[in-house]
Amino acid sequence: MKQAPTTWHQRSNQTVYMSEKGNHTGDEKDSAYTSKEEAWFWLERLEVVPDESVDGSVVVMGSSIANGNYSTLNANRRWPDYLANRMNSENVEVKMSVLNAGISANHLINSEEGKGQNALARLERDVLSQEGINGVILHEGINDLRHYPEYDSQKIIDRMKQIIKTTHEKGLPIYGGTLTPYKDSSMFTEEGEMTRQEVNEWIRTSGEFDAVIDFDRALRDPDDPEKFLSKYDSGDHLHPNDEGYKKMADEVDFSIFK
Repeated sequence: MKQAPTTWHQRSNQTVYMSEKGNHTGDEKDSAYTSKEEAWFWLERLEVVPDESVDGSVVVMGSSIANGNYSTLNANRRWPDYLANRMNSENVEVKMSVLNAGISANHLINSEEGKGQNALARLERDVLSQEGINGVILHEGINDLRHYPEYDSQKIIDRMKQIIKTTHEKGLPIYGGTLTPYKDSSMFTEEGEMTRQEVNEWIRTSGEFDAVIDFDRALRDPDDPEKFLSKYDSGDHLHPNDEGYKKMADEVDFSIFK
């Protein structure tokens, strides 16, 4: 009988300390924990009872950018972390928790080994079944056009429409994030860039999303809009650095949460 895979979040951006063997749950010292990894194991989700001032939550559905790849290790500088910090520190009309449902390398359309189920397949489990959610931010699609440059924009748009429809059927608003630049990164193609531009134009103008968060506009180089502004680039030309992630969070207009 083939054993199912163990629950595993492979890019945690947090250090996990492990013992080599034995039961050390009662140890008062940490000397047994000699190995470390940057991943979470056997943990499906963490539920927190919020303060009474918090009015539900918004879930970020995304891939490695939501996951915070290339942000500073152990510093909680993913863009959803920065968004949560803003929620806690600013005088906002609707104060919500921010739930991060980002999986590194995740796709809208395909479910590939080690990259999680595709966004539609995991939508109910990872997003819509969460307690007390008031809305969803969708920021996915860059991996689809990178790995499948033959996909036209309509294929990606159609999958976004399915996710919008399913979310609306639950009575929830869904906000669309434009796809960020990726020129000079690995797997960049002119075909993929054309698709990205067409998808972003649809996100901005179609009215299908309840509101739009223009991450592309926030991070792109005005002199070369197909690439990151250098001060926001982690160095791989695909993921933001800490400053870029903060800029993404700052781009969210809290008036959309009503």
